[in-house]
Amino acid sequence: MALFSALISIDLMDKGKSAVEVSFLVSAAAVISMVFQPVAGMLQDRGNRKVVTAVLLLVSAVTGVLFSLQNQYGVLVMFYGAAMALMNSANPYIEMTATKSPYSYRSNRIWGSIGYALGAQVCGIIYEAVSPESNYLSTLFKREMGLPISEYILSKKIESAENILKFTDIPYAEIASILAFSSRSHFIRTFKKYMGLTPREYRGRNSYRMELMKLA
Repeated sequence: MALFSALISIDLMDKGKSAVEVSFLVSAAAVISMVFQPVAGMLQDRGNRKVVTAVLLLVSAVTGVLFSLQNQYGVLVMFYGAAMALMNSANPYIEMTATKSPYSYRSNRIWGSIGYALGAQVCGIIYEAVSPESNYLSTLFKREMGLPISEYILSKKIESAENILKFTDIPYAEIASILAFSSRSHFIRTFKKYMGLTPREYRGRNSYRMELMKLA
């Protein structure tokens, strides 16, 4: 639910929908959910509540995935409304289970809120990494430059490291920090992989002092 609720507006905006269209879709989903509640309640009263709730959540997850693959506005309204209706229909059983647990209701609510917040944050990070725009830009960059963005950035870091090693006496740990390597050892290992020399070896052969000595 954190995934769906946290990213719905972002996903729709990425698909070119206006703020008015997004707000209408959310409002329409609330109406669809309200209409479906009696049907869900009847199913839970007549069947095994635990099983019915599990099915509702499973179908809502599938519906959410289908929603993410759509672009036509009418279809988006239908799938989003269905997903929210199914998720909201599972809430009564979830709340009832929470009140019957050995833990206090307050603790359940607090940890539930924390879990929701963390889930929303993680989903944002994942979405940023795998969103269609991110994939498109990565593909376009690789096609134009001949290498992935991450490799290009790393190559520029190594270039900067070469200049720092040549013209300064800055310690390796500080260079690693300046160039955003995770640690001194990570910087040394990566530099050697690209240059075939450790930073110490490179500095020893290419420092400005060595160049001056050659000129003398």
